[in-house]
Amino acid sequence: MPELELPSGEKIGQTRSITRFIGKMSGLYPAFDALTAAKIDDVMDICEDLMTSVNKIGQGMEKAEKEKARAEGMKSGKPAAILKAIESYIGAQGKNGCAVGDKLTLADICIFSYTNLVVCGFYDGVSPDVLKDYPKIQAVRKTVGTHPKVVARYAAEKADTPIFNFYKSCTK
Repeated sequence: MPELELPSGEKIGQTRSITRFIGKMSGLYPAFDALTAAKIDDVMDICEDLMTSVNKIGQGMEKAEKEKARAEGMKSGKPAAILKAIESYIGAQGKNGCAVGDKLTLADICIFSYTNLVVCGFYDGVSPDVLKDYPKIQAVRKTVGTHPKVVARYAAEKADTPIFNFYKSCTK
């Protein structure tokens, strides 16, 4: 179980609790705007759904069969439907490369993080260009990927892992 220990010694557990706490402390998640918070939660939840749906495809299959099933799922299965829903949501709720409103929020960071994991090579059979038909998702990814603090974080990263190696595609 994830855990965040505060300087006071108090601990917060669970990924979403930690994420929202840090979001409130950093101004990326509203402390007193329940409607905007709910919209951000919508995006966080659908990003979780995306990961679950991609992961479920091909479980128990041999690699070649799994790759084929995932490639098809990303084109016309549940993951494709979820990506279309995210694209539509951004169109209805977002502006200027942001998913909710017109300034950076946890929703944008979730889209950036989860879509990077989906297309970075971690999942067999998922093409790195699977997001090419989703311009609003791509715009959110670019907003986050070109943020000076994100650029600095990735520049400082020395790990040789798919997620860090894939980062550069987010700014194209």
